[in-house]
Amino acid sequence: MKSYKLQVTNYKLQWGIAALPAILAISAIILIIGLAIAFSGRVESSISASHRDSGMAFHVAEAGIHDAEIKIVRNPDFEDLVGYTLTVGDGTTTITVDKDVPSSGKTTIISQGEVKNIKRKIRVIVDVDPQGKVTLYSWEEMTD
Repeated sequence: MKSYKLQVTNYKLQWGIAALPAILAISAIILIIGLAIAFSGRVESSISASHRDSGMAFHVAEAGIHDAEIKIVRNPDFEDLVGYTLTVGDGTTTITVDKDVPSSGKTTIISQGEVKNIKRKIRVIVDVDPQGKVTLYSWEEMTD
């Protein structure tokens, strides 16, 4: 009888050793799934931040357009072909004002907003009458 009990004990020991690789495999699968979820969350966060910064750069460029319009209303002869820089929140915009382009009496304003190395550029063509009324002829977002 002692030999029979010894075989049962030995069988239980083998079953525990056999379960060890299965437990390790399941643990590895769970670890891989967890890492994939963490990586996916990081990628989504990065995409979201980039989208946010792109929207902010667009609004910074719009602010530059409005700033140039104010300068033109105050001084109808205002022109800046080199471009001036304006800081808006966390971004900056570079604005150029080209008078009498594309035709006499019209002014082209180009504003490039930048936030965290993300750039958006807007071009508008306006006309300002002697009373200071701004008429918008064209508005477009430019791609480089």
